[in-house]
Amino acid sequence: MASSSSEVSSGYSMGSGLSFFGKIGLRRKSSNASSSIDLRDYNPKKGVVKVLKAIKQMNSLMASKIGLISFLEMLQTCYYNHVSLTLLKSFMEHHRIMPKPLYFHYYIYFLHYAEYYHYTRSTTDIIDSAKIEFHQECLSNIREHLKYVYHIINKQKTEVTL
Repeated sequence: MASSSSEVSSGYSMGSGLSFFGKIGLRRKSSNASSSIDLRDYNPKKGVVKVLKAIKQMNSLMASKIGLISFLEMLQTCYYNHVSLTLLKSFMEHHRIMPKPLYFHYYIYFLHYAEYYHYTRSTTDIIDSAKIEFHQECLSNIREHLKYVYHIINKQKTEVTL
């Protein structure tokens, strides 16, 4: 994981002077709070659709694909600021199944990681006892995001306008 940080930072530029995030209309370090999904009070359907729109834009680009770690960092930085990637290594060791190299699969993997992260922070790895309720709220909302994503997958006639 430590060695991937240099790969991750170099993986954001696609060589044309514009950053990858600039090409798809996102900023790497988003200062715009409206692009971030607040897991405490944000509508899960809107949050999922927002990310799926970005994935659709990324899939339409002809540039080279970004890897799993870079994609997870992009999701964390641009959308899910309340999910730290500090437990990613232990999550990957615990869940050895890796997603297919598709952005949608990476997104589902990220949501499962976010569930693991907030569950761990609220039950076993409590750093700040004042944050337990916060992590429980985030966990509940992440589970709603997962439910909505699986609803999209399982409902054949559901059409999400992206």
